[in-house]
This record gives sequence, structure tokens and C-alpha cells, in this order.
Amino acid sequence: MSAALADFVAAVQAWAERAAALGWLEHQDDFARLESLDGTALFESTQSAPAAADAAVPPLVVALFGGTGVGKSSLLNRLAGADVARVGVVRPTSLSATAYVHEAVSLAELPIDGLDVVRHAAASRRRVVWVDMPDIDSTATANRDLVLGFLPYVDLLVYVVSPERYRDEAPWQLLRDKAQTSAWLFVLNQLDRAQPGQREDFVTVLDRAGFDAPLVFATSCVADLAEDEFAELAAFVDQFGDTAQAAGLRDANRAARRAAALDVVLAASAGWPSNGAALREAWQTSSERLADALGGDLVERLAGVTAKLAREEAVPDAALWDDWAGDRVRDGFTQAALMAASQGEWRQPVLQRFAAMDAAELTQRAVARLRDGVDRALAKPGGPLRRAAHGASQQGILLLPLGALLWIAWFVISGFHDGASGSGAFVAPGFAMNALLLLAVAFGLPAIGERLLRPSPRRAAQRGIERGLAALMVDIDAHAQARIDELESELLALLEQRNEWRAAVVPDRPASQADRLRGRRPSD
Repeated sequence: MSAALADFVAAVQAWAERAAALGWLEHQDDFARLESLDGTALFESTQSAPAAADAAVPPLVVALFGGTGVGKSSLLNRLAGADVARVGVVRPTSLSATAYVHEAVSLAELPIDGLDVVRHAAASRRRVVWVDMPDIDSTATANRDLVLGFLPYVDLLVYVVSPERYRDEAPWQLLRDKAQTSAWLFVLNQLDRAQPGQREDFVTVLDRAGFDAPLVFATSCVADLAEDEFAELAAFVDQFGDTAQAAGLRDANRAARRAAALDVVLAASAGWPSNGAALREAWQTSSERLADALGGDLVERLAGVTAKLAREEAVPDAALWDDWAGDRVRDGFTQAALMAASQGEWRQPVLQRFAAMDAAELTQRAVARLRDGVDRALAKPGGPLRRAAHGASQQGILLLPLGALLWIAWFVISGFHDGASGSGAFVAPGFAMNALLLLAVAFGLPAIGERLLRPSPRRAAQRGIERGLAALMVDIDAHAQARIDELESELLALLEQRNEWRAAVVPDRPASQADRLRGRRPSD
């Protein structure tokens, strides 16, 4: 269970790091506390334990927390039956915790300093480690750091109060915020100084603070009172000497820790989009505006360049695609990002990745598309019908005059034959004028048609610019769609992992936040 929990927390931390690297997490403060949920065991049983089967089961860690002067050390001494904790020490200056540990239990390496270990041989307490913590309301920063640093190792948190200070909620509110995965119970100590009804009032205070049916014991370490519930407290804790009971509470705590880790993931991913539909829609709108801007303004700006291209003069790349044109494209991506951001789902760092463009690569692609469009247009100027008509007129310049000459020659030969045979005149009057007119028409009509139907290189170059821009927009759209696909794939991978965890963890979670904090008996 401990290894599984540690693996789960490590996986969640890796998930958070990836989400942050991709821009989905702008703040990782909540994930910093995951280090306190890995379930690392502080104490481990050894082979000197009575039963080898018990050797691998770590003891339950029960820690006493509370404010200054509430009698935690006296209570621990009474539980231990020996003076294991110092009584009467000025606690705000005491920078250590005291652990009452069975001699068969070994101590794992502690990543924090300040733990004094007192060994004992009481078999009934072998499965429970008692820890007396420094005062939670201490003004010493080191004391507070030690208390909070020890919380991840606590299985059962015993919060001790006195009749004078039981209404001071600030200390245990701090613990509750930091130890939401530990079981709790409460001790109203120094019962000999309590007023009637204070125990019941303390229960009311806890209930109002969100503890569901809190488990409260009233004890006194200096007087033998009939109302003293120390025996019940000791019996309650001693029951964890049974391996099954301790394991049950520890498993419940680990389940709560897994749920707490999942809560961090769910809170961090709340409001994320479920797919890339919103960004695709925003880009569709923005790309249409971009196409209109380039197809109108840029073509007009390139009017002078078009004439040079038509004359096959050298035109530098900067004259085809300048900063103004590049800014229009970048503005199109920025506008799409802003439209997607306005819906409140896509995170700004992710959209910045979408809008980021390589200016040099864009310029290179744009110039290549524009030059290619112009070259193709000049190679085949005009439309198919115009080119066919122009070709026919060019052929007509040769064929029509030739046909006219052949007809005139045939007419002359035919007339001469008729005249020679006496069947008719050699040539009709006015033949020469008519022949000249025929030749003029045969030469003139196709020449005029060729002139009128000849494609304009400048118009062809302009159409080439327009076609180049259309091809460039296809490239830009493909780039945008590929970027959206990439971002969507990253998002879906994060969501899929989150949903797998939610499906696996939620069924085992306690019914409510209060259930995790109530500190009831494991059998409840």
C-alpha cells in the first residue's frame, strides 16, 4: 500500500510537471503539498519482532499535538508509564519531538531534524509509536516547521487542549489544513480544572468547525477523578496493537491521501476545455478575416511589384513580403487566441504557444508561394478560352492571308482558262480592288484578334499573386490546424490520465471531507 501510494503521488507530481510545462498549470502551489502525501513510513518493524509475519508491518504513529501548557508531555508519560517526556519545559524554546518507541522497531531516515527517541519493551505498545510534538502555537519558527514537517508520518493525530484554551481554534485549524488525511481524536486534558459543561461545549465547537461526531476523551494527569477517561483513551489506542486494526486505519489514511492528491488534480484541471473545438472555431473566424486582408490590401500594395514581375525584372523578397504582411498573419493567430481565451477555458500560456510563429520561416514560405504563383501565371497567362482564342488568332494571321491568296490565284487561273476557251471573260472588272480588299481583311482581322486576345502579363502576374496568396493561406491554415491538433492531443492525454485516476480513486474515497477528519474508531 505504501509503495502504491508513493507511486501514485509520484505519478500525480509528474502529471503536474507536464501540465505546467505545456502551459495548462500557471500555479503549482497546490502540488507542492503532494510531497506530504506519499505515505512514507517513518518507523519499521524488525526481525526481532515476536512474529516474522509482523516484521514487515510498520507500527501506527500516534502524535500528540496542542498548544502551550495543555499537558501533552504529562499525558504521554502517563500513557507510557514512565517519564519519557520532559514536563515543565518552556516549550516554545524546545526544538524537538519525543517518540516513545518499542525496542523492536527501527527508525527510518527522517528528512527533518529534531526527534528524540525513547525505547521501551512493553509488548502491548509494540505496534504503536507515541510522539510528543512541540507546541503548535509556539512563536519559534523551527518548532512550527518541525510540527508541520512531521504531519505526513502521522496515522492518528491526538489533539490535546486544556479547559482554559479549548476554544482557541487557530492551532488546530492550521493542523486541519495541513493534515486532512490523518485520523483525529481529541483530549480535553487537565480535567481537574474544568468547569461543568466544558467537555460538551468543546464537542459543539468541533462539530461547528466541521468534525463529524468527533471522538473526545476527558483526562486528568494530576488528580484521580471519577470523570477521568484516561483508561478509555489508553484502551482505544492499545487496540491498534492488533495488526488488522492498525492496518485498517493506515489503509483508510492512505485512501484519503490518494483522494487528497486527486482533489489537487481535479481542482487544477477544473475549467479546462474537453477538446479543441473552441480554438478551431476561433481560428476559422480569424482565418477568414486574414484571407480578406491579404487578398485585398496586400494585392493592392503589390501593384507596383506586379508590373516589374510582368516585365521579368528582378524583384527582391522584401518587396513581395514585408513586416506589414507578416504582422497581419501574426495578428490573425493572436486574434484567434484572444477569441478562445475569452471563453475562459483555454489557458493563456497554451494559447501563446498556438500564436507563436517563426517569422523567418513564414517569410520564406510566403515568398516561395508568391513567386511560384507568378511564374505559373506568366507561363500560362490568361484563361484557357482566352489562350485558345489567342492561339487561333495567331494561326489566322498566317492561314487567312494564305487562303485569300490561294482563292485569288484560283480565281485568276479559272478566269484565264475561261477567257482562253472563249467561254467567258478573263477577269471581271474591279477584280483587283476586290482582291486587295480581301487580302486586307485576311491580314487585318486575325492581326486585330491576336492583339485584342493577347493575355496581359501584368494581369497574369496579378492573378499569380492572388493564387500565391491562396496557396499561402492553405499552408497557414494547415499550420494552424496542426498546432491545434498538437495542443488538443496534449490536453486529451492529460484529461485521460486524470479521468483514469478519478475512476480508480473515487469509489474508494470516504463519503465526505468531514469523514476523513472525524477520528472515529476504525470499526465505525
